Amino acid sequence: MATNIKEYTFEGGTPYTIGSCITLRIQGTSKSVECKIVKHLECSHACTMVVRLTLPRTNYEAHYVLKVFDRRFTFQRRYCVALEPWVNGADEQAYQEFVLSGQAKHLVDHKLTDWYSWYDLKDDDDGKYFEHSDDPRSTIPGADDARVQWWCRHERYNTETNAYKLMQKHQGEIIPRIHALVTVRNSCLWGQVPTEYSDSVNLAFQAPGLLMEYIGGFKISDIQHHVSIEHYQQIMDGATSVFEQTQACGVCHQEVNCVDMLVRPKLSSSSAKTVTYQTVYVDWSDTKFREPTDSDAGWSQIVYEASEADSIGLAMLGVVKPHARYMRTQECQDREDIHAHEHWCKTCLQTHEQSLASWACSGFDHWSLHSSRALREENAAKRTAGLE
Repeated sequence: MATNIKEYTFEGGTPYTIGSCITLRIQGTSKSVECKIVKHLECSHACTMVVRLTLPRTNYEAHYVLKVFDRRFTFQRRYCVALEPWVNGADEQAYQEFVLSGQAKHLVDHKLTDWYSWYDLKDDDDGKYFEHSDDPRSTIPGADDARVQWWCRHERYNTETNAYKLMQKHQGEIIPRIHALVTVRNSCLWGQVPTEYSDSVNLAFQAPGLLMEYIGGFKISDIQHHVSIEHYQQIMDGATSVFEQTQACGVCHQEVNCVDMLVRPKLSSSSAKTVTYQTVYVDWSDTKFREPTDSDAGWSQIVYEASEADSIGLAMLGVVKPHARYMRTQECQDREDIHAHEHWCKTCLQTHEQSLASWACSGFDHWSLHSSRALREENAAKRTAGLE
């Protein structure tokens, strides 16, 4: 679910208003750059915006996309843990006190990336900071914000940066080019954290982000407003091929959305200067990665369950028909045939068992009922095995 920043009013103020200037620290260096926010983009997991930077030594102004994983404005995650939208400094003060008191030691010291690790870590101190209850909110002020900070940094930011590393050869083509990993400075977010605190503690007060290529194009769902119908099929084929190429890199998206598939014009290299279109997928914060232990069959199952190409292809059919078509892969069709056959077998067994049970109530021999069921199950298993 995408959410636009401008749909919300931040009573406590936000550094991400259009026209504001913010300072970015380039990770791994001592360098900082200033940028000006010129446009908000749709987002759900991060604050995403178009920014303008003045390039050093050239005074040339260029546009980039800045994606900041700021826990205060990750509306979807705050809702999931029953946190109200951030509106003032009261919650921020509670969070700062929670971190500076040492209660969030696991947040800054551990490098785990599994979401469930948070729940494992919360019991390190005999459940001191979190209680098991139906209420998702913790009873400790500031603890729920710490959970969201963990999710922003370890679940979304780390996942997306890892995805772009694995797909590096495709940057600038079917995915945006990453120009820098950045951190929004403390003074821009919550007031300067005292310098006597360690770098690890400072991580709890920083919002990591990505400075990436700005894709000048349009959403694939708006295709009918931007291109003529003869280009529909080429764009559809390009959109589905994006995921075939990224899957080969060991990256599988878990929540594909049409608003994140952009289309941009591209001049061909021929002398005719024919215009073609390139599809670019711009959000990789919700992905699974192929592990060294994953077999080809296991990875194929993960890809099949995610149905990345189907999510785009089937969603777009209503827009492009009858001028373009989407053909599902043979593997998807074969797997669905198997699943449909298995479902048919189970349905038939249930129907027959209900009938036989009614016969048994009228004096039908129980041994015959049992042996008939066993025979049908054996035959169904053989048919299914023959298809696999």
